[in-house]
Amino acid sequence: MSLMSALNAAVTGLRSTQIGMDVVAQNVANADSAGYTRRRMLPVATVMGDQASGVRAGMVERTLDAVAQRQLRMETAGAAYTGLMAQYTNELDRLFGPPGGASALDSTFNAFTQSLQTLAANPSDYSARTGALNTASLLAGRLNNLSETVQALRGETEGRISAAVTCSKELLTAIGEVNQRIVSFSDQPPSAALLDERDRLIGELTRYMDVQVIPAQGNSVRLQTNAGLTLFDGAAVTRLSFDGRATMTPNSLYSTDPAQSTLGTITAISLSGNRTDVVANQMIRSGEIAAALELRDGLLVDAQRQLDQIAAEISSALSNVTRTGTNTSAA
Repeated sequence: MSLMSALNAAVTGLRSTQIGMDVVAQNVANADSAGYTRRRMLPVATVMGDQASGVRAGMVERTLDAVAQRQLRMETAGAAYTGLMAQYTNELDRLFGPPGGASALDSTFNAFTQSLQTLAANPSDYSARTGALNTASLLAGRLNNLSETVQALRGETEGRISAAVTCSKELLTAIGEVNQRIVSFSDQPPSAALLDERDRLIGELTRYMDVQVIPAQGNSVRLQTNAGLTLFDGAAVTRLSFDGRATMTPNSLYSTDPAQSTLGTITAISLSGNRTDVVANQMIRSGEIAAALELRDGLLVDAQRQLDQIAAEISSALSNVTRTGTNTSAA
């Protein structure tokens, strides 16, 4: 190798090293950047004739653990689900109060039953009658307040579903646009920045629903939920819509029969126009949307039924008190 060839080889090595240092600098600078994946530059030897003549900077690739990424997406959806469930169950615990506490519902109910027992032991005692009516009035007021709050919480979940569906639609549209830019690199590897951006958007989507990412040809991807709902087929995005209701009453219930349902449902519309009732078919099983649906149609409905049952028992007890008072007066 001549002196000039050696110098040229050394220069190419320095250039390659400089590019590698730039990549390292980007890794350090973006260590806390959302969605950024660490990169590395792969140097490639250059050959002239039958001898190596230097080195050039090769492809800059992402160092990514696909298994860890898949697990992170699953855990993100699960954390969003449990977080929202915990938020509302904690609110219910606060409303009903700690068992045995002075402000707890069970303490108010126990005070009412004790007043009835006192009245039953001495029906002609005026103070016992007054005490029973006062505790009944307190309990009825507490139940009414709780019922109104539970319905307000159900209304919040309806709003959360609407907001989550809107955000999901925007994210899916953005994912489709970035994916189209990625697959346009037909004759060279796609930009690492574009791949990071697509992964970041998918990561945000997993906050709202469970998402499976299926690799496709040309660095494209397909997205679907664990239940098989196609969100993005690699070319077209499934349109999501939610027909939320403005008012919420104790009688507002979801039904798989659209004619019977008085609450909103999520509809998925494919490019061909096929419509799927996402709620009726349980196509979303994790993330904020799944939690909000379970709260709206399950946990909070059960809480309302418990309140209704207590109110029915109060009504029955007061009817008995009234009959007892009537019989005593007649005697």
